[in-house]
Amino acid sequence: YDYKIEAVLEDLKEKAVGLGALYMSQEMDIEIDGTVARVNVPLEFNYSQHWLNTKAQLALDMLKYTELIEVLYVETYTEELVKPDSEEEEQSEAEESDESEPEDSEELEEPGEE
Repeated sequence: YDYKIEAVLEDLKEKAVGLGALYMSQEMDIEIDGTVARVNVPLEFNYSQHWLNTKAQLALDMLKYTELIEVLYVETYTEELVKPDSEEEEQSEAEESDESEPEDSEELEEPGEE
């Protein structure tokens, strides 16, 4: 294999974000407070088997290869997750009103009857 070192990461946050990107193939929202990393986990990761298998190794590598002494994973759930969007709410109301309207009498007739 041929490889080229494009940059050497010195900043603690860059190192943590780089390891996160290495494991999850996308940049993660990571906050650094001294020697503690706070990884804000996207909620879609809850559906990822890869994430479940990777998060412990990611934390261990952050501790091993950086100056970090603690890694916190934060999942944030808010009320907006359970509230329907206004578009969905309007569509649901429209469907409910369609269901409550009486059906046309022609649709109820048997074929051949008029």
